[in-house]
Amino acid sequence: MLAERCIDAVSRDECSARPRDRSIAELAGAQHGVVGRGQLLELGFSASAIARRVQRGHLHPIFRGVYAVGHPGLGVLGRWRAATLAGGRDSVLSHRSAAAFWDLRAHSGRHELTVGGARRGQLGLRLYRDRLVADELVKRDEI
Repeated sequence: MLAERCIDAVSRDECSARPRDRSIAELAGAQHGVVGRGQLLELGFSASAIARRVQRGHLHPIFRGVYAVGHPGLGVLGRWRAATLAGGRDSVLSHRSAAAFWDLRAHSGRHELTVGGARRGQLGLRLYRDRLVADELVKRDEI
């Protein structure tokens, strides 16, 4: 199988990053270094393309279906964003995680989320189910 290569049309030099990989980097840059599998699929990546990027060390699994881009080291905002991506579109930081996010207490390392719908829990996440009301939610730092 031939390796994928990108050649700049003007300079004829090899591109530093393929446009599709650049789209991953741009998305991760807006989300504290993380992306979700659903987002990658929306960008046009296949399951096998995602698996190849994991195998090559370009994507690093954080939670089921959530990846750090480029390297596995994430700050606390990246971990919180990864948790909300893992929780799904209808998830928010809550309980002790929300208190730490708003600097009301120290971060315990555990990620607690409230989800509006049925979600399957996973290692590293504590899920609470409740009805989420839009006027009771606040977004800060894309979290």
